[in-house]
Amino acid sequence: MDSAKQEVFVMSEARQEPELPRAALAAARQYSEDLWRLPNVIGFGVGYKSVNGRPTNTIGVVVHVERKQPPASLSTMERIPKELTVYGEKVPTDVVEIKVPLLCQGPLDFAKYRPVRGGCMIESAAGMGTAGGVFFDNATHAPVMLTNNHVLTGGAISVPADRSITQPWRVWSYDQIGDTLRVVPWNLAPLGANYTFECTVDAGIHNVLPGVNHQISIIDIVGKQPFYALPPTMGMRLQRRGITTHLKTDTVEMIGVEHVAKLPGSNKRVRVGAGGTVFTLRADPGQLSGQGGDSGSLAVDAGAGRGLVWAATGTLGGLTWACDLPTVIGALGIITACGAGRQTMVSNALLTVRGQTDRAAVEMHTLKFDRFRARYLSPRGEGFLSGALGALLDDEFGKAIASALLTDDEFAGLLNRAIGPWVVQPTAFDMLEFKLSDRFLPDLRAAFARLDQIEPDTVELRWLEDVFANSEGLSMREVLDRRVPLPAMTLSS
Repeated sequence: MDSAKQEVFVMSEARQEPELPRAALAAARQYSEDLWRLPNVIGFGVGYKSVNGRPTNTIGVVVHVERKQPPASLSTMERIPKELTVYGEKVPTDVVEIKVPLLCQGPLDFAKYRPVRGGCMIESAAGMGTAGGVFFDNATHAPVMLTNNHVLTGGAISVPADRSITQPWRVWSYDQIGDTLRVVPWNLAPLGANYTFECTVDAGIHNVLPGVNHQISIIDIVGKQPFYALPPTMGMRLQRRGITTHLKTDTVEMIGVEHVAKLPGSNKRVRVGAGGTVFTLRADPGQLSGQGGDSGSLAVDAGAGRGLVWAATGTLGGLTWACDLPTVIGALGIITACGAGRQTMVSNALLTVRGQTDRAAVEMHTLKFDRFRARYLSPRGEGFLSGALGALLDDEFGKAIASALLTDDEFAGLLNRAIGPWVVQPTAFDMLEFKLSDRFLPDLRAAFARLDQIEPDTVELRWLEDVFANSEGLSMREVLDRRVPLPAMTLSS
């Protein structure tokens, strides 16, 4: 299981994400190529069917066409079926006329941001847009910034020879912050297609040069950062911060989408989302959808990144298109801050306890730790220490630990001294049966005292001391089964 899938597995288990409309998603995938062959089709996905312009509660496959035509003017083979059958179930369709969206490109917020972070303007030799946020290379754990392929390449098949990335605009001040590292490739479309290029997701990353300060946050967005990556669900409210429209809150309207968009200043088009890796965001009435320059911004909710913006109608109450973030990070070989923090913790423990440093061992033990967390530290275990810890790790406490593991060697060392021997137990069963030593609580107290210095008001030390008191010689299973008063599950603020 790759790191992106591990993260989705753990977080969806903890958060109890709403169930997906599986029949409609399956129908969109099964009939994908048939729909693309029909005239005027520019995209489709799963959404609510509309009647007289008003959404209903019926979920189906919504097909976007460039121009809606009377059925009588089309042959039977050219008409979009009223229903699609999958697994013996009939899924309704809906046909909606929209203009072909534009890839979001073009600057507005020229401010210089240091440390660099999500929501700021970046420019390459071929394009400009928004830096979505700071992630980490899965192989090296080096920080990278996520944005779109077309921001880094201008919509070309290959990366320009000049890979330099500036922040802000290079015309005013050539202030380089990184170099293009890699992109998810665009491929030439098949002959006869109504688009020029195609790709699964419109995404790429650049590195962060040594000496350039970076921060795991997004401008103007508080408490909603891309620490985890999860797919969106219909009706979800997400925030995004681009360099043109700045801070916006939109509603997820369609999921499992494939769509065509135009390249700015060109007749060329790109089809993004093969396999249904795109979703749409509907702007509130009177509010703008994404605009030129917003490409590369992240759509987030509380602590989880959901999507990477790449196209929009640019209209009031209009649509913005985003690529599914778990697919993006999997395609680029990157991980979120929490993923990188967990791998750093495991790597430190393996090196100290077993003298191992190979990547395979790190990935194996990280996956084991993630499974342990999903099963035995579930926030659903209310009233028990296991549930309290699960809720904390899923909130600001977990984000603070991940950030500190990546930025503060002293905290990383102290935490390793406290829990390193437990982390590298061979199986989840061994982790449950692990006996706590007399040094466990003092070492844990020292680690979180350091965390409180670098991330003030994150951890309540007295609460930790109370719940782990008299734990010497007990197994982790026995400690996690301790009853915890409900008020103690809330951290100090």
